[in-house]
Amino acid sequence: MNYYFLLEDEKSFIKVLPEWLKYMGIQNTRVQDITYVRENNYVMQSGQGVTQLITRVLFQTIDTILLNPGKIDELIVILDSEEYNEQERKNRLKTLSRNILTRRIVL
Repeated sequence: MNYYFLLEDEKSFIKVLPEWLKYMGIQNTRVQDITYVRENNYVMQSGQGVTQLITRVLFQTIDTILLNPGKIDELIVILDSEEYNEQERKNRLKTLSRNILTRRIVL
């Protein structure tokens, strides 16, 4: 099983995620990028903040995965909740996503 972790930012998650995976019993090995993925690997990429992640990086990541068929089994997007509870964060992301997609379709 190969994973692609798209992180809102890399400051804290880049350090915490590998340890969390070990704690969860996931024995996958981190690789630099998708070209190095073989078996039981994972890739971590920064989304460069939530706005960049939703407007640009997520689409680029999906394209990268599609251009490398069979390499990634699961794309996992990890976001900070910041000062919001889980539902507030989901609502803010849905609103932001809708606004961005509406602009992309109109343009």
